[in-house]
Amino acid sequence: MKRRSSATNRIRTHLVFLGSLLSILGSSGTVAAAGFESRFLHQGDVSPASTGWTFSGIYPGAAVASDQGLPAWNINDPGTASGNLGAYIRVLSAADLARARENGWRLRGVFRQIPPTSAGGAILAQAPNLSVTFEVGNGQRRWPIAIGNQAGTGNTQLDVAGTIHTLSAPGYHLLELIYVPQTNAVDVVVDGVTLVSNWAGATTTLSRVLFGSGSSATVGQANYHLVEWLVGTPDCADGVDNDGDGVLDLADHDCFAADDPTERTLAPMPGDIAMLQYRFDSDDGFGFVVLSDLSGDDPSTPDVDERAQIQFTDEGWDFYGLRFDNDRGEDKTEHTWTWTAPAAGVRAGTVVNCQIGCTTGTILAPTGVDPDPSIQGEPGESISYIDNLSNGEGEQLFAFRGDRDRPVPLYAFNQRPWVALGGTVDKHESELPVGLVNGDTAVSLNLPVDSAGDVAGEADNGRMRIRSLVGTPAQIRSIINNSANWDRENSTSFPFQSPSYWTVDVIPDLAPRIEPGEFGSTIVAYAQDATNPAVSPGIGFEVSDPDGLPQLLDATVSVSSRRGETTASVVGTGASRFVQIESTDLDIADITLTVSDGRFARNHRLRYFARSPLNPGALPPLTH
Repeated sequence: MKRRSSATNRIRTHLVFLGSLLSILGSSGTVAAAGFESRFLHQGDVSPASTGWTFSGIYPGAAVASDQGLPAWNINDPGTASGNLGAYIRVLSAADLARARENGWRLRGVFRQIPPTSAGGAILAQAPNLSVTFEVGNGQRRWPIAIGNQAGTGNTQLDVAGTIHTLSAPGYHLLELIYVPQTNAVDVVVDGVTLVSNWAGATTTLSRVLFGSGSSATVGQANYHLVEWLVGTPDCADGVDNDGDGVLDLADHDCFAADDPTERTLAPMPGDIAMLQYRFDSDDGFGFVVLSDLSGDDPSTPDVDERAQIQFTDEGWDFYGLRFDNDRGEDKTEHTWTWTAPAAGVRAGTVVNCQIGCTTGTILAPTGVDPDPSIQGEPGESISYIDNLSNGEGEQLFAFRGDRDRPVPLYAFNQRPWVALGGTVDKHESELPVGLVNGDTAVSLNLPVDSAGDVAGEADNGRMRIRSLVGTPAQIRSIINNSANWDRENSTSFPFQSPSYWTVDVIPDLAPRIEPGEFGSTIVAYAQDATNPAVSPGIGFEVSDPDGLPQLLDATVSVSSRRGETTASVVGTGASRFVQIESTDLDIADITLTVSDGRFARNHRLRYFARSPLNPGALPPLTH
């Protein structure tokens, strides 16, 4: 049998890849990209200048009817003078840049770099250079790819930020630059494999898409079958039923506008809101900003959807959850208010003030008073205004959702320092709720306390002084929840500002979302012994990804156990997952669930108590 030459093997390998590439491209020859709209396109052997691209240079190129089965446009730069010697450019408009900034973009190129050869036909090396290039600039950063080849094999080489990457074959390749708005960085993907992640690029003032021969003093040649720049299309305008409820785009209840990134009904999560101001003197009230779109109550259903509600309370929060005293206590000064979003939902960046009612949505709090005890089933008395917020000994305000006995904390505001683990908690001071982080999803103003237990330098009124906020939710929270950015006064003349006092421009958060089940943030089980451990039946949670599929999300769990008696693992796939927990003795454990899509991650933390079945009232020790 005749042995194939290495050159024949390389050709055979490339033809297999080319067949795979053609299947990816489809019969139309364009690259399908769910959730993206094509804005600029060169395809085949027609001149890019005829499809809106502007030529810059002296070597415009020529048509190639068939190159390894593909029509292409050849650009050959034989000169060594610097300058754009054969580049095709599309300038990005302000509208293109704004849309790309919020929803992302992709540059996709199907190309073949043509290696130089010697007089005898040997393949010579061509160091990667800008005579064969793809580039995108967004006015702040630019991402240029320099392309060449390896000697002998002719394998294509890419220079990305000064690092040379050698591909496994010569011939046609599918190159993708994928821009992530939250990091202002690019992932480089070649033939479906990620080559570089989180590439910051270089500084620039240029806003353009470019391919061909750029500024280089080196020769180079390539055939370009396809060059396409796409801009992200939000779920609410992509013609797809993304959440599977039978309704799509603007007809979906959870789509507020065509540029909404998701159709999914999303329950509030930690960090979705943050406080902006408080008034504890007279005409009590507070104001908060919404940092992720909140779903409204669906008017087509008879019951209020709890995912459209956030509860606020000024009661204390201790190690075991809320220190609820049935909303009242002996002096009837503590309340829990339920805020309900309007049916249309609330957009990220909306500022909500609550005093007598709220500027957006509605708010109610039970008083504990039965207006007529003789009437069975009559609703208790409620108030729709904020009352009895007091600063004399310090005040706190917590946002949470879910059942009162198993709350999920969303945000925490405290005038005083947080109480240490296991310390005394009352309606004036609290521990930091499980899962919240001071400076991120919580703020303590750290006001000093005098010997009588009163807040020294009483400050009944306060507000966050930074009035213009732009960035991701995490970036905005880092500003709001920095106590140094708050002004505090005790004067009644210190005004409670209207929502328009602040302007908030939120870049959507693409991190996965975690919606815990019935357990909230605190779980109790009963440990027995090492041979018969306490095993939870599974703490369920739902996961979703604003820009991907839930089955592609990776979920892991870590345990910080005070006595080393507790372990945990994640089971399940798809949108529904479970945290399985086992304890062999009395213990307290902080369990952190992490869900990642490979680029962004989200954490959800819960506290687990393993008690003794012989003495259920006994609490596990706080230390070893």
